[in-house]
Amino acid sequence: MRVCEEKNLDKDAVALFKAGITADEKEAIQKGMKNGSKRLVFSTNALELGIDMGGLDGVILAGFPDTVMSAWQRIGRAGRSWKSDAFVLYYATNDPVNKFYANNLNAFLNKPLDEIVADPSNEELIKNHLPSLLHEADGRIDLSSKDILGQPFYREAIKVASKSSTVKRYRPQQKLNLRGTGGKTWTLMNKNEEVGSISDYQRFREAYLHSIFLHSGRKYKVDSVTEGSNNEIQLGTPNPEYAVTKPFFIKSLDVQDIFDGLRWNEQIAIHIGKTYLYEVLHSVSVVDERDDSVIDGFSPPGHSISSSSHAFWVDLSEVEQVEDEALYAFEQLLRIGTLFTIPADLHDTTTHTKDKAAYLIENYPGGIGIVKKAFQQWHNILRAGIEIARACPCAGGCPNCIIPPRYYRNNIKLDKNKGILLAEDVIDRTSGSAEEKFADGLWL
Repeated sequence: MRVCEEKNLDKDAVALFKAGITADEKEAIQKGMKNGSKRLVFSTNALELGIDMGGLDGVILAGFPDTVMSAWQRIGRAGRSWKSDAFVLYYATNDPVNKFYANNLNAFLNKPLDEIVADPSNEELIKNHLPSLLHEADGRIDLSSKDILGQPFYREAIKVASKSSTVKRYRPQQKLNLRGTGGKTWTLMNKNEEVGSISDYQRFREAYLHSIFLHSGRKYKVDSVTEGSNNEIQLGTPNPEYAVTKPFFIKSLDVQDIFDGLRWNEQIAIHIGKTYLYEVLHSVSVVDERDDSVIDGFSPPGHSISSSSHAFWVDLSEVEQVEDEALYAFEQLLRIGTLFTIPADLHDTTTHTKDKAAYLIENYPGGIGIVKKAFQQWHNILRAGIEIARACPCAGGCPNCIIPPRYYRNNIKLDKNKGILLAEDVIDRTSGSAEEKFADGLWL
């Protein structure tokens, strides 16, 4: 490893720490950090909380961690021993959030800590925590718990407790998936040796059959995917070694339910509700990473995933002459603005457009409250997106402002300036109180 050669480090003194490695590897790295045998550790946010590493000399942030709270948690890993100086180096990557904080460092240093986003009415959260609640409460839920639990949780607890007689016969905590997002967990195997695990969504996006998959700093080729009691992914060696895979996904969306809505002048409407999102892997290009030339391509059969998620959307279907280029840019202004207005990171939400409406969709089943805040703060979200887009000197949109990685949308390019004009027009038209409210399937 080059870093070992330049710093005269033994390669065993360098480690990679992340959620997907095995428990034994995590324990060995933590012990090595404490006793000094691990001198350099590359980590995801897995080292943010719960691990006391007061002896670290410095922290290098390879990209802004998306939220201010997360950034301070990572910075706090260094200099906790009070016996020596420590340093923090922020290395900005090439995206809007990083560019903004690199050019406006005081905006980070002086910004209040993020308000925590949580949704206690999340049906998935209730489903996962209810067995533990009933176990600890010995199956007895009384009226005094109502104010503590909240109406949705209390209502479900009473319903389940009245039907259950086995709450003390097992320990539900042992079965809780600590990844927190639900769904399956896949075991990564290489030559009969377990090398880690990944979530079901990561398997869909990155570890599909024949893909080149990066894990713990090493490239593998996915040789087989076996679904069953073990959910195993067999990894092999890429051939040629310089090959990488670039997937192209297609998304479709349907609205399942509308919880709330407001409308102005029978034209511009905002909604919050439940959507069904279906994604399919359409095709994959095998690319030479040395010059980005295409070597080969394939289409994995039947590789898809679906989810029911909460969403906020702005409906412009009654507004005349909304161009696709403007609507796609409007969608990205909504995406970028959310990162600066609500404590959410790049992986918490996704966006979509359909029938002249722009959707902000939570990536967690049942929602964690991001779109509820978006419903309340959507003007501020759009203003933040406009500010970021305008601050970039590009002509029509680029990865430094609003274009996301691997952007592709039916050969239609977005136009940043048209998107800004559309967003400003929408804000102007909805500056007063809404004339109508959506309830029981009708505009009132």
